[in-house]
Amino acid sequence: MSGGDEMRRLLKKRSEGQALVEFAIVLPLLLLLVMGIIDFGLMMQQYLTLNHGAREGARLAAVGGSASDVEARVKEILAVRWSEDKVSVNVTEVDKGTYKEDVVTVQAPVAFLTPLSAFVKGLTPNWTAQAKAAFRSE
Repeated sequence: MSGGDEMRRLLKKRSEGQALVEFAIVLPLLLLLVMGIIDFGLMMQQYLTLNHGAREGARLAAVGGSASDVEARVKEILAVRWSEDKVSVNVTEVDKGTYKEDVVTVQAPVAFLTPLSAFVKGLTPNWTAQAKAAFRSE
C-alpha cells in the first residue's frame, strides 16, 4: 500500500467522524423542531374542534334550542376528542337592545402530545382552551 492510499484512508475516516459529530450536534435541534410542529398541529386541531362545537351550539340556541339541547349537541361534537366531564359549555342570551343574541362558550383542556414542554421553559404541559360563538336569535 502506498503512502497516498494510506493518507486517503485516514482522511476518509476523519470526515466520517466529523459527519457523525455534526449530526449529533444537530439532532436535538431537529427533534425539538419536529416535536414543535406535531404539537402545534395538534393544538390547532383541538382549537378548531372547539370552535366548531361552539358555532354549532350557538346556531342551535339561535333557532330555539334549549340550553340542555345545546350542551348535549356541543358535547356530542367534542366527544371525538374529549370526554363529557372535561368539557364546559355555557349558554347565555344577551339583549342587544333591538335584538337578542345567543352566546355559547366552550372550554376544554388542551394537552401536548410530545414531551416538548419538558425541554422548553415556559410551556405548560396542560392548559384550557376556550372558544366562543354568537348568533342572533331568530
